[in-house]
Amino acid sequence: MYGDRSTRLDLRFSKLLRFNGTRTSLNVDLFNALNSSVVIGENSNFAVWRQPTEILMARFIRLGMQFDF
Repeated sequence: MYGDRSTRLDLRFSKLLRFNGTRTSLNVDLFNALNSSVVIGENSNFAVWRQPTEILMARFIRLGMQFDF
């Protein structure tokens, strides 16, 4: 038996800014944009057969900045 199909979409939005010979990159990362909750791990013991032990992580956002001089 197979579980549900796992689909995960990660996105990154970035903006590059230049000032007087320096570069600044502003980043927004969006992990699991579709917010699916697919089962990754299942218990295979007979008493608790196919009980989920691990699911796909929840949607979250990471903000970042890189400054080059």
